[in-house]
Amino acid sequence: MQNVDIQDLEILFGQHSEIGAIRRQQSDVKTQHLLVAGLHASARALALAHSQKPLFVIFDNAETAQYLYSDLKAVLQPSAVSHQHSEVFFFPAAKRRRTIDDAAVIMRTECLSALSRQPSAVSHQIIVTYPEAIAESCPAKEELSAVSFQLSVGQEIQQSALSSQLSDLGFERVDFVFQPGQYAVRGSIVDIYSYGHDIPYRIDFFGDEIDSIREFDIEDQLSKNKVESAEVVASPQPSPEGKGEDSTIVDYLTDDYVWVSNDWSVVRFKVESLGLSVERSGELKVESRKTIEIAEKSTFAEYTKISFDTVPQPIFHKQFDILTDDLRKHIEEGYKVYILAEQQKQLDRLKAIMEAYPQPLPEGKGVWFQGINATLHEGFVDKGLKICCYTDHQIFERFHRVTMSSENARRGKAIITLREINQLQIGDYVVHSDHGIAKFGGLVTTPVNGKPQEMIKLIYRDGANVFVSIHNLHRISKYKGREGSEPTIARLGSGAWERLKERTKDKVKDIARDLIRLYATRKQQKGFAYSPDGYMQHELEASFL
Repeated sequence: MQNVDIQDLEILFGQHSEIGAIRRQQSDVKTQHLLVAGLHASARALALAHSQKPLFVIFDNAETAQYLYSDLKAVLQPSAVSHQHSEVFFFPAAKRRRTIDDAAVIMRTECLSALSRQPSAVSHQIIVTYPEAIAESCPAKEELSAVSFQLSVGQEIQQSALSSQLSDLGFERVDFVFQPGQYAVRGSIVDIYSYGHDIPYRIDFFGDEIDSIREFDIEDQLSKNKVESAEVVASPQPSPEGKGEDSTIVDYLTDDYVWVSNDWSVVRFKVESLGLSVERSGELKVESRKTIEIAEKSTFAEYTKISFDTVPQPIFHKQFDILTDDLRKHIEEGYKVYILAEQQKQLDRLKAIMEAYPQPLPEGKGVWFQGINATLHEGFVDKGLKICCYTDHQIFERFHRVTMSSENARRGKAIITLREINQLQIGDYVVHSDHGIAKFGGLVTTPVNGKPQEMIKLIYRDGANVFVSIHNLHRISKYKGREGSEPTIARLGSGAWERLKERTKDKVKDIARDLIRLYATRKQQKGFAYSPDGYMQHELEASFL
């Protein structure tokens, strides 16, 4: 087995004559609508990654849009020399079950801020979204500009003036930052969690000059990598005149954007059903736009067609005899096989299985596959390039979870904070993950290495105390037990808490064993092979959160 980078796969895909044809058609003023047929699975992302024009991609539902965004982020990493300045943004809907999702707000604001800036001549942007996200109104450009400002290393600004500016923009002053829209001041340090960036910034002052800007982790509050500048964006508030109600992301797009979809008819239907009028959407008329359809049939009367020859990755049902037979057949036909996995040990595992397989490859046929230590959502076979790109999660039939770039905002809500600590009363029961159940003794200040440090006091049995640093707040949680019953306070050093955790782990293992036996029994039952899901089934499933 040989390892290659995912960028090598991207470069290889760029050798398609069809990729060159797409670029030529994008530059041809006579070509309005382009139908790209025969692209399946993650081959769609590899094709779009080679666009030389900015793209506005509207897929028909949130799930397919997220998977495309994840694939594009994987192939357009900064290490790819040919796409060093490519920017990929996901623009989601912010409303979830009548509540506002901070993580989605961050992604939306980050995208709008990037669109507000003038991109450099060597960069292009790819925006991935879906109809429900387009239907939500956005702040107008002037409103977003009014709640944004830039900080950079070496800039002179009074710390008090920065605090006042943040307060005026609606930022909440807290002891420790953990959610977007918050800031904290401690000595010469100002922490800011901007709506325009997933990770909060730590601004360190030397007098009235910004000495350094660093990102920091909301869980342990420790600084991470340094940056030269920070864009601070507050949550835009609707103007009194209601200007923002008439703005959408479409109003931010310039005329050079190429609009892309996998099904314009579904997009149109959803946009209309959501009540997004032509006037409110900034004239959302795809007929007048330069478009690309990744489909088998076009919704337009006149179009130019370019065809690839790809098929989705076969289903192997976790059976290696089927997998090896498939690989042997393709290798004998002159195909190169690539297997993508998020972990190197998974590639090593596959290599060991292949090398130990009783039916090795014929002499002179090379290796079973080349490994790629990265993954895409769906594998495919490209008959034109004669390559097979398989993913390990499909081989082993594992669910592929997409981690969005703004998970920090959701993670911050799960971490205990000083706000929650302040809501505790002295004597309330809390749980420390290492020491067990204790009584809350309040916030105290103690010297650490000659400097005062705020600590949380926990009172255990026999008067023993534990002082927890604010950097370890994630180890503490409020006790939740049976109503009206008093818990038993732990005794430090007794080992009872560790034994309780071990017994709990054993119980969990017992439950897991029972579940494995249950599913093994079900697996042995003779099943019924239903026909593949149709279009309406996929649409129904995709409509659920």
